[in-house]
Amino acid sequence: QRAYLASALMLVGRTTEGRAALAEFRKAKPSATIASLRAAARSTDAAFIAQQERFFEGLRMAGLPE
Repeated sequence: QRAYLASALMLVGRTTEGRAALAEFRKAKPSATIASLRAAARSTDAAFIAQQERFFEGLRMAGLPE
């Protein structure tokens, strides 16, 4: 999914590509926000939640609204 790609690219400093991937994601899901993605997550596993927060940080860096 483009959101994962956008986050990963931002977290490794490839900002131009990360923002482009986020733009593609937002074309498919224009109403997506970090809150909506967080609400869709179903796991209560602590390791998953920790990784999910890192994922959200990359999306914030790319410009996805809260």
